[in-house]
Amino acid sequence: MKRKKGIFRKFVVMSLLLSLALTPMAMATGNTVYAENTEKAKNAKLPNFCLEGIDKATGKRLTKEITLKVKTHPDYAFWGEEEYDIESVNGVFDFSVVEDKGNLYTIEIKGESDYQLSNIKKDNKNLNILKFDSVKKTLRTSNLNGDEVEINSLIFEKKSNDNENTEDENKDVTIKEIEVVFPDGSKVPDGVNFHTFNKENKDMADYVTSNGKLSGVKVPVGARMKLGISTDKDKYTLKTDNGYENYIWFKADKNGIAKYYNEITGELSEKTVEKIVVVKKSDLIGKKPENGILTKKILEVFDITSHKAVTENNLKFVVMGGGETKEFVSKNGKIELELYKNTEYTINIVRSVENTYKMSGFKFRINDDNSIENESKEKVEKLNVYQGSYLVYRIIINCYKLHWF
Repeated sequence: MKRKKGIFRKFVVMSLLLSLALTPMAMATGNTVYAENTEKAKNAKLPNFCLEGIDKATGKRLTKEITLKVKTHPDYAFWGEEEYDIESVNGVFDFSVVEDKGNLYTIEIKGESDYQLSNIKKDNKNLNILKFDSVKKTLRTSNLNGDEVEINSLIFEKKSNDNENTEDENKDVTIKEIEVVFPDGSKVPDGVNFHTFNKENKDMADYVTSNGKLSGVKVPVGARMKLGISTDKDKYTLKTDNGYENYIWFKADKNGIAKYYNEITGELSEKTVEKIVVVKKSDLIGKKPENGILTKKILEVFDITSHKAVTENNLKFVVMGGGETKEFVSKNGKIELELYKNTEYTINIVRSVENTYKMSGFKFRINDDNSIENESKEKVEKLNVYQGSYLVYRIIINCYKLHWF
């Protein structure tokens, strides 16, 4: 994912492309060597500007997914600032997406992490430095004071933590059973399908409710995990602190205590996962209001990851309430709702391969004065979304790499 603030540079580059009658596809080079998680792929030569992430303790490729933030060095942001989020794919980081390889960049691990970069040099501002060698098609690091070397991999070292036994990490543990109830506190029926998804290695497992509980859920210690509705998501959704969602995020410790995890900030909460509240979608749909008055309302779609409006068209949102389910599609970064006033609705984004934004669904109503309020009586002027991923194989033009999102 890239956030780019250098508008002038982007204009110049696009002008050159047009004048040369080149297309992005014509400029791409084909390579899929690290797409598959196989021994053959691991031993294959990597494309230009791609680096392995190596765990210093084991000397092997990272199995844990890590995102690196690459950003224009503040002293070199003459024409604007570029910022890239580069996710590891099977332990490989692809820096070919960085457009201006003649500039100087800083590099850091995004969010909370147990690791730190151990072979990247810092400048006198304590910033990790990354440089590109466009001739050799390699990467370098420097202290900007005469000490500069080529890097053939990124070495990740565990942070020292006397309060944690790192030997327990990645070992499977059975988490404490979770109560699963409806909003009124009554138990959900037996056989409601849930599944877990391991963000680190993409493993999944299925579980069903019994006697109003989920029991026997096994997860690796310290892994980023999703737990949510599986085959029954057409009937149910989850009521969380953030709104209405299909799943929750958590991490488990070696004692089987699961704590909520914030996917956006990377922070681990002190709140433990003890109860999940399930909502029937039929309850969210409700009934058509008698003598209801339809009104139109336009809302901006705003990306809280990059802190700017979403300009893409065709983001689809689903709205339940007033006795029906309706879909609305964005145009020029906005959606136009046509709904009944003084009626409860729930809105969420419809995710797809093309549009991988995420959103915390929420309840709202349109008042007589045409203002929108959420459940907390707060005014709603825009729909906040954030950048996520979609679990499919997807082709990326740069290097034609094929990988899981």
